[in-house]
Amino acid sequence: MQSPVLYPSNAQIELFSKLSPILGVNPTVSNFIDDFGSCNLDILRCADAEDANVSFYASLGLMGYNVNGGCYEIVMGGHRQFPDIEAVVASCAFFVIRDKWDCSIGNVFESVIELYYPKAAMKHVMFYYPYLWHNKLSSLKVVNYPVKVMLGIPISQSELNYKRQYVPRLGRPFRPGRHQHLRHQPQAGDITATRTDANAQTATQTAREGHPHRAPRASRP
Repeated sequence: MQSPVLYPSNAQIELFSKLSPILGVNPTVSNFIDDFGSCNLDILRCADAEDANVSFYASLGLMGYNVNGGCYEIVMGGHRQFPDIEAVVASCAFFVIRDKWDCSIGNVFESVIELYYPKAAMKHVMFYYPYLWHNKLSSLKVVNYPVKVMLGIPISQSELNYKRQYVPRLGRPFRPGRHQHLRHQPQAGDITATRTDANAQTATQTAREGHPHRAPRASRP
């Protein structure tokens, strides 16, 4: 079900104009599509104004899909040594769009980062208030509709275990390997988002061919 907003034209332009000056400088936009061509989404990248080695990434258009009656966008930050964070954002968005996962506060998308960085200690993404920007994103409105911007925070398995034990009421986990549309525990590349240049698209199509029930992967057209 789509929210009653003007997407992608007016809403996307307004969202870009409001988000980019808050997130950083030198904004660029890349388009991502899933392996089956059924979903596409733009990802905004802004360099941190204070640290050139850090960038922030935001979905541009997730607000066009209803999440428990609300409009959402996802933001994440990453160091230059982790260039696939923008792909992580796209993958999270595709889970919301295609598989109806809930990116509201406290919820965890498990193993999404691990798919890009198998050896990373921070394997999962938990969504929380965008506290990095104080209250600048707390009352965001696009074409007169309130948009909730969720900050994706990488967390480790031990942090996820702690959350399960001591803060079980804050959100709930979404597990790719146990999702009804997935056949097995995720491996590197199964639920990833890749840039849609020709090489990435070819690699993506090769990796996903013959597996129509797996989670969406994003690539640049």
